[in-house]
Amino acid sequence: MSEYDIPAEDTTPEVEPNVIVAEYTDGSTAVFVDENGDGFAEAVAVDENGDGEFDRAFVDADGDGKLETELVDTDRDGEPDLLVSDTNGDGRADFAAQDTNGDGLVDVAAQDTDFDGRADVAAQDTDFDGDEDVVIGDTNGDGQFDTAVYTDPATNPYVR
Repeated sequence: MSEYDIPAEDTTPEVEPNVIVAEYTDGSTAVFVDENGDGFAEAVAVDENGDGEFDRAFVDADGDGKLETELVDTDRDGEPDLLVSDTNGDGRADFAAQDTNGDGLVDVAAQDTDFDGRADVAAQDTDFDGDEDVVIGDTNGDGQFDTAVYTDPATNPYVR
């Protein structure tokens, strides 16, 4: 080996993921994945009706041991179309987004930006082109949506 040779890097993972598959008598299945070997699942997927497609999935996105993000296949087409997440770790959902027409793009989203348990900002793609057309917000912090911004160029952006 010369001084210019680069030694081969060991890319073998230190811990192999532990995967547990539970099949229940009602036909449903749950898969639990512990990716880092700490004994806690970082991902859980559930096939509620036994059709071979996962209907719900839960993910520990930040590695804190809590499954704070949920993906749901609400229309049972095999693709998740609803996401709900606890972004600050307080145990309550702070963000939600949904694909309402099955095109793979978010059509409606809402977020609790001040973590008081109420959505402060919401957006909707009314024409399903992938861009938000209406954004509403609670700009004065009273818990009520009081500002609407229309961002669709066809309607000329304006604030009400």
